[in-house]
Amino acid sequence: MSAEKPFWTPKTLAAAGVVAAIAIAAIVLSLLDLTDRGPAGVPSSSSPAAEPSRVGCPQLPADTGSGTVSEAPATKWTLVGRMAAPEVADAGPAVVDPDGWRHCYARTPTGALVAAANYIAMTGVPELVGRLAKDGIMPGDLRDRALSTPTPSGPHSSAPMQFRGFRVVSFTPDMAVIDLAIEMRGNSTSATMTLRWYQGDWRIGVRGEGAAQELDIDYGNLPSLYGYVNWAGA
Repeated sequence: MSAEKPFWTPKTLAAAGVVAAIAIAAIVLSLLDLTDRGPAGVPSSSSPAAEPSRVGCPQLPADTGSGTVSEAPATKWTLVGRMAAPEVADAGPAVVDPDGWRHCYARTPTGALVAAANYIAMTGVPELVGRLAKDGIMPGDLRDRALSTPTPSGPHSSAPMQFRGFRVVSFTPDMAVIDLAIEMRGNSTSATMTLRWYQGDWRIGVRGEGAAQELDIDYGNLPSLYGYVNWAGA
């Protein structure tokens, strides 16, 4: 799979922290070590319940059980950088800050799906890379290093990317695993992201400890969209 030459290499990710990792993940997926997450069973859906309002976020539905998303939700697509990002009623993002940061997602399977897609889309906006580290990542050693490291500068990819489909691998109110099919230059890649519910919103999970801590995102070549729910912006 062809891709733009990265301005950060995998070796740099450990030193520069999560800022570089997110940008590389979305812009040059094929140049990272590719690992596949095995399939997981998805429990049946449960009915959402109301959740108390969060500070800075309007009231959105909440899910106290487990569930999935078997059909593409009615979606409004907005160009964010060079990628169309989704907005779904009652799922989010309920707030878009003046700088373009998109946040406030429902504590539901659809809310987690929309959050994961928006995080990927926002990596293509250089001005939002700092917010991704500050407000998009679970606290930990990786986030601490990112916040203490100046954001690297360099050319971002000019290649547009497009969501093509999704799978909700698993969901609980505290953790969701979302698999997104992404197309770039006619090739498809799977990005499987673990999200954690933290302080009233979904954040990208991390795994490992200390200097070995990394984003909880796995990548793999995707020969077809079999098993995915079709979901794409215009």
